[in-house]
This record gives sequence, C-alpha cells and structure tokens, in this order.
Amino acid sequence: MRIRMLVLGAALIASVSACSSASRDVHHAAAPAKAAETVRVQIQQSSLGPILTDQDGRTLYAFTNDKNGTSSCTGQCIATWPALVSRQPAQTGTGANGTLLAQTNRAEGTAQATYNNWPLYYYVGDTGPGDVDGRGVDGVWFAVGADGKLVKAGS
Repeated sequence: MRIRMLVLGAALIASVSACSSASRDVHHAAAPAKAAETVRVQIQQSSLGPILTDQDGRTLYAFTNDKNGTSSCTGQCIATWPALVSRQPAQTGTGANGTLLAQTNRAEGTAQATYNNWPLYYYVGDTGPGDVDGRGVDGVWFAVGADGKLVKAGS
C-alpha cells in the first residue's frame, strides 16, 4: 500500500511539474486559440501613433502577403500570428471606423476580422497592451493605423 501511494504521489508531482513547465513555455499573452464570442476593435495611442487594438489594448497587425481581404497566414504562421476571430462580427470601439471593419472566412472555417480589407492578427511576442514588438517583422508585418493603412514608421 505504501509503495502504491509513493508511485501515485510521484506521478502526481511529475504531472504537475510538466504542466507548470509547459505553461512557462507557452507565451501567456498569446491570443486564445478558440474564437471569442465577440471582439471590439478600437484606436489607441502607441509609440507608433494611433493604432488599431482589440478591446484589451492589444495591438492588431496586418500581413502584407494577404491579398483582397483573404488571409494567407496558416500553419506555423498562424501559431506566431493568431488571427482575430470571433463567433459574432467584430464591433467598433473608440476611434475605429465602422465602414472599414468587416470579416473574412478563413480556410479552417472561422471568421476573421478585417480592417480596410486587411485581415487582423495578434503577435505572440507582444506581452501586453500597448506592445508593438511585431512591427516590421520580416518586413511584412505592420500595425494598422486608424485610417486602415499600415503603420511602417520606425521599422
């Protein structure tokens, strides 16, 4: 009985350790893999000037390889640049232009928000609201300005 308890205890400790080390390896600020019920896009001031963010102040990015409002980011790309998806159409918040906000259907069947025909993404390297660490990555990722144009300043 004592051996069984030791084995069970060791297994429990191993599983808790594995979970805690796995959670350290996963970037805690990454956008959720599942679609939110609703999302809101808004304009907030940043080190780049006024840019598009979600309702929590997280920077939203566009990928210059996307064409005609259709996302071309899949596989490893979408793991690093999670799409802004929701079950309901995105809503406009402070400063955002509702005529520029729409959605596109992704290949896997989710609805991704677009702004001025740019599908919107998060960057897993941003650790919190106001971060703009995805700006200029590989020369193809940029924050989106209030006017729906890509913010390339400082990249």
